[in-house]
Amino acid sequence: MNTTVTKEEVLANMQNVVCRTVMEFGKPTTYVTVQMKNGFTLRESTTCVDPKNYSEETGKRICLQRIEEKVWFLLGYALQEKLAFPPKSSTNQTEKVNKKMVSIPLHEYDRLVERSRVLKEIEKEIEQKEIEDAFCSFLSSIFGGKFECR
Repeated sequence: MNTTVTKEEVLANMQNVVCRTVMEFGKPTTYVTVQMKNGFTLRESTTCVDPKNYSEETGKRICLQRIEEKVWFLLGYALQEKLAFPPKSSTNQTEKVNKKMVSIPLHEYDRLVERSRVLKEIEKEIEQKEIEDAFCSFLSSIFGGKFECR
């Protein structure tokens, strides 16, 4: 089994790159986003102290170097995980557990977690609106319908 991460693997994982430079607070800021082959994205940014000294190409190069270092780290972690926990042979117990489990890619799991977080926020907003509506109805009944809610 391979026990090293190579430069070729790092570059092969960096599939899509988006670079853009915008003015923020009177200074150019370059953003570089890289999508890895599994869909995971990494982003870095650069700016400057003095806009006269800013080079967009240098900014892009610095961002890409930082992202490349992160990809090395992530691939190293994934390789260590494989080496530390090699796949075990299938047993009856494992088969029973697997029948009750569904395997999904990590990016799908992350998306489901985010969706769940958003739904909880929506539920809180709905609950808050219901409380406000009930309070408004209560005030309206006290003031004989002369109370207007916002």
